[in-house]
Amino acid sequence: MTTASAKAPAGATIGIDASNLRGGGGITHLVNLLLECRPTRDGVDRVVVWAPPATLDAVPSRTFIDKAGHPLLGSGPFGRWVFQRRVLPELALRAGCDVLFCPGGTVPGRIRVPTVTMYRNSLTFQGEELRRFRPWSVSRFKLEILRRLQRRSLAAADGVIVLSNHAMELVRKQGIHHEMVRIPHGVQDRFRAPPAGARSQFGRRILYVSSVAAYKHQWNVVEAVALLRTRGHDVTLRIVGPVIDRASARRMKAALNRFDASGEWASFEGPADYERLHEEYGAADIFVFASTCENMPNTLLEAMASGLPIVSSASGPMPEIAIDSVLYADPEDPVSLAVRLAEILTNPDLAAELRRKAQERAEDFTWSRTAAETFRYLVEIAEASTASGAAPR
Repeated sequence: MTTASAKAPAGATIGIDASNLRGGGGITHLVNLLLECRPTRDGVDRVVVWAPPATLDAVPSRTFIDKAGHPLLGSGPFGRWVFQRRVLPELALRAGCDVLFCPGGTVPGRIRVPTVTMYRNSLTFQGEELRRFRPWSVSRFKLEILRRLQRRSLAAADGVIVLSNHAMELVRKQGIHHEMVRIPHGVQDRFRAPPAGARSQFGRRILYVSSVAAYKHQWNVVEAVALLRTRGHDVTLRIVGPVIDRASARRMKAALNRFDASGEWASFEGPADYERLHEEYGAADIFVFASTCENMPNTLLEAMASGLPIVSSASGPMPEIAIDSVLYADPEDPVSLAVRLAEILTNPDLAAELRRKAQERAEDFTWSRTAAETFRYLVEIAEASTASGAAPR
């Protein structure tokens, strides 16, 4: 990086490098930011988004948004890497970008405008969680590469957005101490259930929505529900989410076969259509979240907004997000999970109180707030670079 942006961003031009966003939470974040952007409020004149064709299709069509494609963006991983490292720096300069936002976590090489990146994947900086993956597995190999790329990009960026205080601490431990801000994700209104009210009892349907990976512990949840059933609780379990680690999927399926070979009370449904995911929460009675490694636990937040009583892991940012609106358990101990679930099943007043607290806490997380804070931060980084006349990092 060699020169700062030339013009003061009174109405800033924001570039967004979405070249490596192709699904999941990254797309959800990008789309909601752009939907909730208010140019006058946020100090934004124009937003230029570089992304693969499928991602551009998801980007909302608004007058201030330019959807920018490139042949390399429709190619494979190597083509996208070449685009980001070799092509994007010149395109951002030509577009007059006052700042380039890189929500995918990596910063282009030799960029000549200020950059802001995000730390999204806390797994990369937690060695004990990385070691849950087999040393020579594809998943472990990819994570090791990502860890190196993320650390380099975080150090090179002019600003960093983290999603939780827990994530900020992980970044600090990497020796990265420059400009950083915490801006959590929001939750869409379709997940927000009507006020809990005075519900006298709760049903038998337990739901766990999350990707299947080594740190998600679906197998322990299966065993916990099996324990509940041996103790007389007529409960069912529905597991929803994509498989991102095959070894973990095999472990989960082994638990399902061991405890419920006939599929009488437990099922794995695979990934759900995100646009209908609120229906999953609406059909459930209790939610369990057994992850030991998160940056921003989106499905936990969605379940809170949906008004479900929740048993959650106490690891990472979960207590920071949920505070006292959930019951905490050890996700690596099926007995601990079963005990907490039984408390909800046998105590209607506790369940109703958890519903109320969860919904109230979820009110603090809106995409409007996320968008306003994000664009304000991007403009601040651009203005600081222009005012100082210093070269971007």
